[in-house]
Amino acid sequence: NARLRAELSALRDAAAANGAGGAAGAAAAAAAERTLFVGARSSYTSELRFWCPEEGPPPSPMPCFRLVDDLGEVVPGAEAHVPQLDEEVCLRMMETMLRVSEFDKVFNDAQRQ
Repeated sequence: NARLRAELSALRDAAAANGAGGAAGAAAAAAAERTLFVGARSSYTSELRFWCPEEGPPPSPMPCFRLVDDLGEVVPGAEAHVPQLDEEVCLRMMETMLRVSEFDKVFNDAQRQ
């Protein structure tokens, strides 16, 4: 818990230091940021786009769509896509995501036996 708080504090400090560049600087920084998921090498995008086989192949690697950054702040350019949800709905969504994650762990372990 302390390590996570330290990481979040460092991210907030870095975001505050980069904030001097204005909205254009923030948008450029967000576009240059890369995913931290294991095996993922794509950049983030706030543009919601679908690729159809008739139009040609999707970019390689496929960009990772996101609405909020690691600190829970809306990324520049994603404001139009952010739904207005009350706290109760958000908590139920988080609870469901955590429950599904735990189910995945249990079933994955059971499959390996």
